[in-house]
This record gives sequence, C-alpha cells and structure tokens, in this order.
Amino acid sequence: MRASPTLVLFVVVGLSSYSSAQTPAAVVARQSATSVSATSAPCAYLDCAVRLEHGRGLVRGATGQTVGTFGILHSSAVDSLIAGSDSAAAYARHYQREEHTGRVYSITGLAVGLGATLALSATRRHAGLAVLGITAPWAFLIPASHHHQRASRDLSRSVWWYNAALVDSISKR
Repeated sequence: MRASPTLVLFVVVGLSSYSSAQTPAAVVARQSATSVSATSAPCAYLDCAVRLEHGRGLVRGATGQTVGTFGILHSSAVDSLIAGSDSAAAYARHYQREEHTGRVYSITGLAVGLGATLALSATRRHAGLAVLGITAPWAFLIPASHHHQRASRDLSRSVWWYNAALVDSISKR
C-alpha cells in the first residue's frame, strides 16, 4: 500500500507537535534511585537545588546529578521527586493533570487525522471528506498544545517552589 501525502503530512505534523511537547518541561519526571526532598537532611543550595535540563531530565546541584528522567508513561514520581512544599506538590499535580490531558488530545488528533486520511484514500471522490481530513485533527492538536504549555509552566513552578522551600530551610538553620 502506498502512503498518501496527506497521511504523511498528518503523521509528521502530529508527531512534531507531540514530540515538541515532550521537552523536559512538558514531560513527567521519573524518579531515579536518588530521591529529592527539601525536608530531608540539611543540604546546601548548591548541592540540593533542582533544575530541568533538556535531554538529561531533572538534575540536582551544581554537579548536575540526574535525579529524574522524562518519559511518556512516567507520571507517578512528580510528587515524590519535587514535593518540597505544599505549593511544589500542588503544581506537580497540576502538571500531571495538564500533561495527561494534552497527551490524550494529541493521540486523539493523530487518530482522527489517520482515520480521515485512510477514509479519503479509500474514496477519492469526496472533496468534503478531504477538507474534514485536513482540518479535523487540528481541533485536537491545538488544545493539546495549550495543555502541554500549561503543563510545562506548572512543572517549572513546582521546581521553583521546591527550591524556594530549600532556601527557607537553609535560612532557618
């Protein structure tokens, strides 16, 4: 079976939309063997502050020790990984919700585009089906992008609140 240009377009656009949303700030952090907690033993900011690094995940301290990586199916570690305060945990939960919603919209948009493309290739006479096949996936991919952006913002804020709690614990010593 020969792939139609429309099918190739939907797959490329959908995957690029989905993969661009999978940058570290838009994907769930997966806990590694080393966990992070602002409430554990005293720790200097340079050694314990966390940050997001593209391609590496969630890293800790000036040395950049990886404490969490990013993946599509890893969503259970966010609270335990950066739950240094109530605010950090709340933003981590918001992140999980928004990322999940964005993922559902992305997959649905890709499925709609693929289904419409297959239907169009089976019946080449219907111009209305062609227009629907081109436009319908965007009804899902645009909201997906919105949810992925909100997830990215929430994860960034969760990391910020984690580090803020770390500074507070250090200053109270």
